[in-house]
This record gives sequence, C-alpha cells and structure tokens, in this order.
Amino acid sequence: MSEAIKWNDSLSLGLEVIDEQHKKLLKIVNELICCFDRDDRDHFLKIKFSELREYTVDHFHDEEDYMVKIQYDKITEHKKQHDDLKKQVKSYQASFFHHESITKDQLIEFFRNWLLEHILDHDMSIKTFLVQKEEDDIPADDKEKNSDDETKDDSPK
Repeated sequence: MSEAIKWNDSLSLGLEVIDEQHKKLLKIVNELICCFDRDDRDHFLKIKFSELREYTVDHFHDEEDYMVKIQYDKITEHKKQHDDLKKQVKSYQASFFHHESITKDQLIEFFRNWLLEHILDHDMSIKTFLVQKEEDDIPADDKEKNSDDETKDDSPK
C-alpha cells in the first residue's frame, strides 16, 4: 500500500498514547484512500468511512480527557476544532452514501490538511503548554541554580 500521508517524527507530541492514536488515524486514512483503487471500492469505502468516524470520535474523546487532566488552557477552542473535523468527516461519509462525486485527490487533500494541520498546529500547542507548565512549576531558586550551573565554567585554568 502506498501511503498518501506518512508519519514522521515532526508529528510526534511525545505523548505515547496520543502519538499511537495519530498513527492509527493515518493508517485508517491511508487505507480509505487506497480503497479508491479497488474494483469493489464502494464496499470498502463504506467500511473505512465508518471505521474512521468511530476511531475519530474515540481519539478525540481520549485527547479531550487528557486536556482536562492537564488543565489545558485552550480546551474549548480545541474541542471546537474536533467538532468541526467530525462534521467534515461525517459530511464526506454522507456524500459517499448519497453517491455524490468524491475524488481520491479531494480526500487526500482534505486528510492532509486535517490531520497534518491539526496535529502540527493545534495538538502541538498541547506539547508547548506542557513544556511551559513544567517550566512554571520549577521553583525560582531552582531556575537560578540551573542557570548558574549552565553558565559556570568548570574547565581547568
């Protein structure tokens, strides 16, 4: 199977569960796109659209639970993004079921924009939030000590 969208390390949040879910989303999307090349594509597209919708709902639920757990400050905005993306996937699925024309290229473009933009922009902000939160949790005395340690020259004179 030739992948339309490939995983690479720039997509990693460093959060194992979420990264694995993103990889699975990419796998489902790539399988869905490959269905266009099959003679019996309608049958498999129906299966893959359903799988994608179900997995998207599960993944977004897990991601939102995680954001609540870490007290993510942009959770409302992020949930809206998730809701919009779920609606878009549902719309594509409905178009397929109503035998409206959907091209392989349209789906590839949509999924590239959706997955890559969402992960690289919105999901990466979770990673940035965690890094900032970690820095904010370090007591000021420890920050100064670490700063002093980094600037101290221990080389022999």
